Amino acid sequence: MEDLNSKPNNPINGTSPVAPTPEPSLKPAGLPGAVTSPSTVAGLNAVNTEAQSRPIAPSYQATVPNTNVTNSTAGASPANDMKQAWHDLDNGSNPSNETGKQGSTNVYSMPKEFQKHNPVAGASFPLGTIVMVVSVVILLLVGSIFLIYAVNPQLFTQLTGITVASDQATQTPVLNNNPSADTTPPSTNEVIATSTATSTSDLVAQDTPKQIYQNYNRELSQATDFSQYYAIISKYGSKYKITQADTDKYLADNSADQGQSILNKIKATTPVIDANVNLEEILAETNATLSITLSDLQSKGVVEFVVEDGHWKLDNETWKLAKQEAATSYSSGVDRDQDGLTDQEEELLGTNKDSTDSDSDGYSDASELQNLYDPAKKMDKLVDNSRIKTYLADDSKFSLIYSSQWQRSSDNNGAKIVFSSTNGHTVTIEMTVNDSEDLDSFYLRTLQLTQIDDALRIKGDAWLGLTTQDGLTSYIMSNNYKNTIYTIYYSTDVSKVLEYKAFYQAMIKSLVIK
Repeated sequence: MEDLNSKPNNPINGTSPVAPTPEPSLKPAGLPGAVTSPSTVAGLNAVNTEAQSRPIAPSYQATVPNTNVTNSTAGASPANDMKQAWHDLDNGSNPSNETGKQGSTNVYSMPKEFQKHNPVAGASFPLGTIVMVVSVVILLLVGSIFLIYAVNPQLFTQLTGITVASDQATQTPVLNNNPSADTTPPSTNEVIATSTATSTSDLVAQDTPKQIYQNYNRELSQATDFSQYYAIISKYGSKYKITQADTDKYLADNSADQGQSILNKIKATTPVIDANVNLEEILAETNATLSITLSDLQSKGVVEFVVEDGHWKLDNETWKLAKQEAATSYSSGVDRDQDGLTDQEEELLGTNKDSTDSDSDGYSDASELQNLYDPAKKMDKLVDNSRIKTYLADDSKFSLIYSSQWQRSSDNNGAKIVFSSTNGHTVTIEMTVNDSEDLDSFYLRTLQLTQIDDALRIKGDAWLGLTTQDGLTSYIMSNNYKNTIYTIYYSTDVSKVLEYKAFYQAMIKSLVIK
């Protein structure tokens, strides 16, 4: 049998040729007694000849000990030899150089460099993963941009610099509130007032700051509860002014009394403006200032306006008011039983000076007089008392009670009526023709005051009135006929002792204006 190890080296790479596969035999190859057919050897030679004509890529080789079919040692395993050869190849050693082995078999494999650095076969971070991550990031960015565009176009414009057409379309001009104003479209050089005007050039035709403040001041003077005041501020005030009112509103919503107290304080520090004030208006680009001097020439105020939404809005006001003159000092008359009626009034009404309840009906003499009941006789009205008379004006426009013991006199035209006591005290009624002035303005102008204390307001049968701080003078106007103002006042003698104040107040309450 021909020994394969005696074959010449492979002329291509100088290594021993690969051992041919033995032909089938009755015994497995590699076992003692296996026989290789001559035809197999001839086929191997033909394969080697063909290989010489083909280029072979460089490769690493490992020499595996040849499992010689004729000289194999009993118990040797080709599989184990192959496994050892792969192991040696990975560790960089050449099994063919090992001693003590006879013959070898060449095994060809892919070089390590190709295995470790091939981007497909040995890459540690696949390219597909990178592409997928980048794609997800791009999709998220594009989706975010579209979301911003849909939800907040203005933010989209700020981020990208691209103007959205819908933003321009929403800036519509403010309508002109003056129907008589010229409606000719402005030229391209003119500035159109938008919904957020910021200067006087952007204002639409409207009232001036002076006119607006006069309207605000008049409505404020007529407000009777905090809800009315808040409505006025919402109408005329700036955003800053409304924010201040919101704080007071929270307190007023929790307590009606606290709301009324807040309103009274505001009105006490805001004088009522009449036609006689000196009002100076100064306009700037984005604001206006009113300088006001009241008729007393000492009380002064500064009112500030700003432009908001194309309109003048009240932003702030500051007042420095003149000090009120001290009231005349009066003393009260003698009240022996301390029931609220002086001894002079007890005598005028015919009641007991030593009893607080002269008719023993359970009500004090003073409370019955205040409610127009006769304190001298149970269940009777005050007009039923023989000591009381009713005065009816010559033109029958008004009536009221007075003491039958007093004298009554009037001037030639009936514009002034005087009721006089025997000890020099008087109650006087004066009628003043009124053109268009309201009661508050008349009151402030007459007394040269800057504000009104609501505690001084009174009302009766179809009329409203205001009293002075000392309660000795009342200014009254009919609800239906406002062309006359009735001034009713009580005067003492030179002693300044108030002998008939309670009876004077009963006369006011009995007043009926037709």
